[in-house]
Amino acid sequence: MTRKTKIFGLIGIGLIIIIAIILIFIFSQRQVDPVIEDLETAPVEKIEVTGGDAEIIKNIEVTKADKMASAVKPVAIAFVERFGTFTNHSGFVSLKDLSPILTESMISWVSDVYIPKLEKERDPSGFFYRITAKAPVVLILGETDTTVKVKVTAQRSEAVGDNAPIEFLQDIELEMIKINNEWLVDAAFWKERR
Repeated sequence: MTRKTKIFGLIGIGLIIIIAIILIFIFSQRQVDPVIEDLETAPVEKIEVTGGDAEIIKNIEVTKADKMASAVKPVAIAFVERFGTFTNHSGFVSLKDLSPILTESMISWVSDVYIPKLEKERDPSGFFYRITAKAPVVLILGETDTTVKVKVTAQRSEAVGDNAPIEFLQDIELEMIKINNEWLVDAAFWKERR
């Protein structure tokens, strides 16, 4: 096969692929079947209930506590999963990156107290140490309009050097404060492992 033949062959294959992509795009943009649209807008017949009481379906109102829980839980989960996950060889960067969801006093505590404590316990130049956390369970313990106390149960995994990781559960209690309409972590307390 000559060089020209190869080039023309590649160009031809490329054109076929481009045409196929265009055709797929055109056919995927077809409108919804009008029968389906008619079914979606058709009136629904009333069903008569014979015998017994008919159940009344009420609109469920979203309470103030529900709104708070939906705002607090994602912040608590994000905090615990990042606060509880680090390696000694990464310079504890995951802890330093938490500042957007921490109060000023918590930022100071993490950088001035917590990270130096971890650096003493897990020397960054020593054996590799990794601990991870997943936070599937969040329970609100108490709340006011601007504060909330939360308990999060974390599934943790800890590995030192080449040893197999150890799995355990550990609760952490958080104190959170609402500042400028955002929930921030103001304190965190790890409990005993289970």
